[in-house]
Amino acid sequence: MEEEGKVKGYGRFKCRTTKPLGLQEIAEAIMSDVAKDKEDERHLRFTLWWLFNDRIRHRNFFSKLLSKLFFLPMESHLWKNDKEKKLWCENLDSLFNLMDVSKPEDQLIQAEICREQGEFERALEILDSIHDPNLELGVQALSQRCRDNIPFVFALRRIR
Repeated sequence: MEEEGKVKGYGRFKCRTTKPLGLQEIAEAIMSDVAKDKEDERHLRFTLWWLFNDRIRHRNFFSKLLSKLFFLPMESHLWKNDKEKKLWCENLDSLFNLMDVSKPEDQLIQAEICREQGEFERALEILDSIHDPNLELGVQALSQRCRDNIPFVFALRRIR
C-alpha cells in the first residue's frame, strides 16, 4: 500500500499521489501535452491502453458469470460509454503511429493494436513480416487469435 503524499515515480514523471493514476488522469495528461517527447507520449499511451485492457484482465468471477448468462459482449467491459470507446480508438491509432516499423518488437505491438481493433487481416500481414525468433511465441499466439477473430486481451503462456 502506498503512503499518502509519498513522491512516486511514474515512468519519467514524478508526482505526489495517494493512489495510482487512473484512466481519466492519463487521458488528461496525454491531451494536455505533458509529454516532453515521443517516448513520454508513447509511455502514457501504453499506460492508457493497459488501463482499458485491465477491465478485461481483472474482471471478477461474478462479472464473468453475468457475461456468460446474459451473453454480454466483451466490449461491454472495455468501454463504459461512447466517449471512452472514442478515446480508446484514438489512443490506439496514435500509439500505432508512434511505433518504429524497423523494430520487430514495435511491429508486434502494431499487430496487437490492429487485432484489438478487429483488423485481423492487417494484423496478420504485419505478423507475417516479423522474422525474429525471440518473438515467435507472441507471433504465433497473435496469429491464432487473428485467425479465430478474437480481438480481446489474453494472457500469453509459454508452452514447453
